[in-house]
Amino acid sequence: MADNYCKCIKCKYIDPTERDKGYKWYCTEYRTYEDPEKIRECNRYKEA
Repeated sequence: MADNYCKCIKCKYIDPTERDKGYKWYCTEYRTYEDPEKIRECNRYKEA
């Protein structure tokens, strides 16, 4: 279902001030670095 997909750039769990190698943003929910341009399945996604 498309509802579970998000662009990380819009996700409220992303911390854009914390970056890895300059382009990945830190996901505070999953504690991983994510590429904000990639769409991934995120069951905890909510609009910022």
